[in-house]
Amino acid sequence: TAKVSSDILTKARLNKGKTWLWAIFRLFLFIGIGYVILYPILYMLSTTFRSDADILDPSIVWIPKHFSLNNIKQAFDVMEYPKALANTAGINMVAALLQVAVTSVVGYGFARYKFRGRSLLFGLVLFTIIVPPQTTMIPMFLKFSNFDVLGIAELTRTIFGMEGQVKLINTPFVMYLPALFGMGIRSGLFIYIFRQSFRGMPKELEEAALIDGCGPLKTFLRVMVPNAAAIYLTGILLSMVWYWNDYYISSMLMDQTKTVTVALSHLREGMWKFVSGKDLELTMLRMQAGCLLAILPPMVVYFFAQKKFTESVERSGIVG
Repeated sequence: TAKVSSDILTKARLNKGKTWLWAIFRLFLFIGIGYVILYPILYMLSTTFRSDADILDPSIVWIPKHFSLNNIKQAFDVMEYPKALANTAGINMVAALLQVAVTSVVGYGFARYKFRGRSLLFGLVLFTIIVPPQTTMIPMFLKFSNFDVLGIAELTRTIFGMEGQVKLINTPFVMYLPALFGMGIRSGLFIYIFRQSFRGMPKELEEAALIDGCGPLKTFLRVMVPNAAAIYLTGILLSMVWYWNDYYISSMLMDQTKTVTVALSHLREGMWKFVSGKDLELTMLRMQAGCLLAILPPMVVYFFAQKKFTESVERSGIVG
């Protein structure tokens, strides 16, 4: 009996030791991953508030000796930050909201309605997720350069001898129209997320609404949308971030309208008037300040919405 008790005690100690070793390993693993993720942000904050003298001082690693807002002020002026911020909010953010509204309706249709060719169409939606935007950029540019609505251009040319095409390049419609027709930035992914979310809801909710006299649209707006509030919040935040960070489409189709990311891409050349001899290290100081200004609004939004966002991700099951 004493030997059995001793063996049990030894195994318990070994298991406890293994548990502690695994906990320590996970702790160092998470610290390492966290450092890799946070290092660019910490470096950006460290360099943004340095003076020109500090960047040339090899003794400074993280904390600047001379705290300065000069880099932010110059980046703010060169980027024309208020104007770029207004352009981004008025174009990209509106497109993000349109995208979420439209993709939720499409996702609900795939989840609840049976129609011929549904599987094929949903497969095409999934296919759009893996298609790189570079492959569709030239057709999009040509289409928006000579926009023909329902063949009106050909009709007016034939009957009246007039051109009916409209040039939409450098207008907000290059963002609004794709979002409105479910072809915005990563719209296929949002359709998939909403479809999975609505499929997981009990059909009894809609049946009860139909018994109470609600039509399909009223059922969707008054019953399904409130119950999918968590997934809507997730979709809105993700869509806003992706539209905010968009540079490729904005620079190709709206080269005369500066959004925050487009203004950031032009920051280096604009900073040469402040940096004598086009000094690379001093220019990088201003670039870091511009990057901070670019990511500041999404960070502020996430700071206030992080609790709701985390809860919505857990409820929607996106993590899996």
